[in-house]
Amino acid sequence: MPVPCDMTYVLSGKKAFFQRFTDGSFRTKWSGLWSFGKKFFDYFSVFVSDQNKWLSPHTIDDVNYHGSRAVHSYNVNGEEITETLFVPENMRALAIIISGERKHTYEVEIGINIRNISENWHEREYEIEDKKKGKLFVSPLGVLAIKSNPDGNIGDAYYKLHRPLPGDKQRCLVVKYILTAKRAVVILSVGNDKHEAIQNYNFDVIEEIKKKIKYYNSLVRDSVVCNDNELEQAFKWSIINLEMLLKKTPVGYGYYAGYPWFQQIWGRDSGWIIPAVVDLGEFQKAKETLSTLGKHIKNGRIPNFIAPDASSIDYYSVDAPLLWIISLHHYISHSDDIRFLYKQKPLVEKILAAYQKRTDKYGFIANDVEYEKEKRGETWMDTLNRGLEALDVQAMWIRALECYNDMMKCLGRDAYLEKNINKLRKNFDRRFWNGSFYRDSVEPIKNRKTANMLVPLLFGISKRAADVLELIESPVFTTPWGVRTLASDETGYDSESYHEGSVWELTTLWAACAEFRYGSPKKGMDYLKTISKDLPAYGLKEMTENRSADTGKALGCSSQAWNYALFIRAVDEYMLGIDINAFRTPAIKVKPRLPRNIDRIIRKKRVKNKWFKIVAFRKGEEVETEIMEL
Repeated sequence: MPVPCDMTYVLSGKKAFFQRFTDGSFRTKWSGLWSFGKKFFDYFSVFVSDQNKWLSPHTIDDVNYHGSRAVHSYNVNGEEITETLFVPENMRALAIIISGERKHTYEVEIGINIRNISENWHEREYEIEDKKKGKLFVSPLGVLAIKSNPDGNIGDAYYKLHRPLPGDKQRCLVVKYILTAKRAVVILSVGNDKHEAIQNYNFDVIEEIKKKIKYYNSLVRDSVVCNDNELEQAFKWSIINLEMLLKKTPVGYGYYAGYPWFQQIWGRDSGWIIPAVVDLGEFQKAKETLSTLGKHIKNGRIPNFIAPDASSIDYYSVDAPLLWIISLHHYISHSDDIRFLYKQKPLVEKILAAYQKRTDKYGFIANDVEYEKEKRGETWMDTLNRGLEALDVQAMWIRALECYNDMMKCLGRDAYLEKNINKLRKNFDRRFWNGSFYRDSVEPIKNRKTANMLVPLLFGISKRAADVLELIESPVFTTPWGVRTLASDETGYDSESYHEGSVWELTTLWAACAEFRYGSPKKGMDYLKTISKDLPAYGLKEMTENRSADTGKALGCSSQAWNYALFIRAVDEYMLGIDINAFRTPAIKVKPRLPRNIDRIIRKKRVKNKWFKIVAFRKGEEVETEIMEL
């Protein structure tokens, strides 16, 4: 079976990531090695000079991807030669292991292109330093170093123009690195300066691979056990992919929003991601991500995004601060981390004070007030001007107030918000329900049918769940690839429009969560199956950003963080109905809504510093549960 040429994969550590096509090619400007918003090389290719053959899409036989590493197998005149690729967990580097059945002379061609993420062509030159223990390529933006075992030599170096997809002109320094061995290890390490680049190649490749395999196995071992193998595998790959998007950046820990081009810590995306990290019992990762965003608060705003080197911090997001409060509440409810809550309380109050200034007479908040100036929106549909009061934003506002109110009770205080929350809940349907569906926004009234009407269902705010889900399930929204952002019978609909018609896995997962919550587990599972089928469809073991509603063609980035988070949450919070509150007795409540194909499912959950096994299983027509401390 030929290796697919249109699929990509990612290898990642906490400080760098690498993207390549499964056939061994580097066809787009996003392929290559990246670290903290900088690219360091466009491609590498191996020429087996004594056989006069390239390891290329023309000679590849197979590719095996394990998350922790990738192995490409090539047929070179009847001999198998493999490339094993690996990104260490805490080094800014890529390791390449080339293995043949006998000794060969390998010419490794590397297209060095040290540039910022926003750049294409640049005129910067490279200084080449041929050190005894490694070769250095020095640019004003950073340094790439080459170290190998056995040692190699630079055969040639020259500049080349090329145009990887989508066609933007690039300029790289082509380096020919030559070595002879049966098994060769080549490390390409990077840094901001020569010292850092050299430090980043000082590791034992085999030992680091073993450690990473062990670590990834520990993340998924016993995480979920289910008689539906497809669901179980999608859940486990969601865990691995979230881990690969976690970065230890100069500004702190946080999750990139997606590979390859959302190489920033996004506040909005983090708001959907952090609860899933908590659901996995990874309290420290959740806490540090909350802290990274919180320490950059400005004028009551959690950042829309933070560049990993802090070169750019954007605050134009109305929902990021609200989702941050909701995520903080989720973390506190599971961890009982009162000390952290005390520390974050002033930040929450700054957010609420800033948002109170944006409320109307009904208590709802305004968004997109500076659209004409910014030429972008404040909501997740940031390509659109959605009017002053977007539906999903108001649902988040109500939920954020509820979360703050609950957190103050954990501190033994009364926030006196019950009356205001009840008023907002009462006015919600009055303001947004038009008799058939939820308006996408009011002020001015916009009677558009969008997938945003699912958000009030996720937070338990809607009184019209049955009507909403009937509409979402209909052909104007649901396609074989998931849920459209905009109904197909609306003016302005385009099946490939980013926010006005294409299918997003985010909206599809919202639908799955809502179906489970409101008692339609079969339909919820159908949406999850639509997502799990995506794992091998575009990027290996990845869930893509969005697709054409007509053809299913992938349109966005290959790996989107909130997809993995919502898949985990759909299973835990909505299908299993796991509700954890460390301040309550009992701390764990479970209300499963299992689809018929699930006979038994086991999840491991953490409350404070204790772990529990939760089992939901069928007994005749009933679903029963067991909770056991581990």
